[in-house]
Amino acid sequence: MIAPATLPAPAQALVARIVALLDEARRYELDHLDAGEDGYLLRATRERYLNDTLAAYERIPERARDLPDPRTGISPTEALLAALATLQRATEQRLARAIGAARSALNVNRRFLEQRFGADDDWPATLAPVTAEWRAQLVARRFLRGALDDRRPRALLNALADRLYHAFPQLARVDRGLLDWGPAQRVEITVPVGNDRMRYTVALDARGELAAARSTLAPCGIVGIESLSLTDWLRVLFVDLAAYASGSVVTEEQFDSLLSRAQA
Repeated sequence: MIAPATLPAPAQALVARIVALLDEARRYELDHLDAGEDGYLLRATRERYLNDTLAAYERIPERARDLPDPRTGISPTEALLAALATLQRATEQRLARAIGAARSALNVNRRFLEQRFGADDDWPATLAPVTAEWRAQLVARRFLRGALDDRRPRALLNALADRLYHAFPQLARVDRGLLDWGPAQRVEITVPVGNDRMRYTVALDARGELAAARSTLAPCGIVGIESLSLTDWLRVLFVDLAAYASGSVVTEEQFDSLLSRAQA
């Protein structure tokens, strides 16, 4: 669309700007009728609103275009400029929202694919065989990144309690305080490893922060206690759980359940 030569220069500049925005919307298919209200209004602006505005002005004789209206005190040229400014502002806003919706759709698609196939950093650089340890590390990363979005210590502890106990009720124990009711205060999971058992604990310390530890339960008693960051705690826990789960179909299904809840 080309602005009529009879338009004043400021109006021609506004029309050129509006047309450029509408051309961008059409080029990237942001003005489709199935693109929601913003897409509909962008197309309506192209097909009706801008044309109707210019046609209404063109029907006024040139000699009368700068004469104020006796009722409003506004001349047709001033009314045209105000209308075009409104159309420009509305078109900019609608196009920005349509671009934002397209960006959101892309992010939704990205998250969907990551949940189904894993993010780039989940996959090994080479096509090496998928080991139990690598699979365990994958679960740990997804567990922290996806299922534990709320990083407040108590919320993290409750999420750990829910997911670990749900997946391995025969191994996990959750301390919820008096009457065994309320938010989790301590989570413990004991995993058989060879002739020993590895006990993993996480709880809130006196400062309200998470304190994670791993200890070895040998036939002779507790051999040692190792303090770990939560990320390392999860990583080594899932390595041991993966090894434990490989022993039977039932425990493999439990481990798979933990993986699926990490992606939920």
